[in-house]
Amino acid sequence: MNTRSRIFFRHVLHVLIAVLLLVAFFVPEFDLPLRRAHLTILLDDSISMQNRRLDSWAVLGREYASIPDNIDVSLIRFASDAVIEYPATQKTDDHFETLINQSVIPRFQSIDRTSTDIEKAFHLAIDEPDNPTDAILLLSDAGETN
Repeated sequence: MNTRSRIFFRHVLHVLIAVLLLVAFFVPEFDLPLRRAHLTILLDDSISMQNRRLDSWAVLGREYASIPDNIDVSLIRFASDAVIEYPATQKTDDHFETLINQSVIPRFQSIDRTSTDIEKAFHLAIDEPDNPTDAILLLSDAGETN
């Protein structure tokens, strides 16, 4: 290797080291728009849940405060069909919190309660394009009523 190529190689090496140091110490700040997390509560309202339904609803009411405030919450009630009883809203919404803390399960829409189709409830929860579900809380006895 001649002297000229050594000098060139040394300059390239110095420039490369300088670039690597700049990259190592440069921490860019990004203002990325963050989407709020979305929790969907699936409430089994089939006949098989008759004795357990109010118990699971009461547990949800007690544990609701432990859910972080920075997420959206929605409620889907299901049996043969699945219906969105309460669309995604901020957890801190007073109306939703009042709804959760009532002793009566919200039934704004009618559904056939003679059978259970958990799959429909899951599809309804995950197929929402405007506000995709990040987590699902299933309140069910996992029994398929037919």
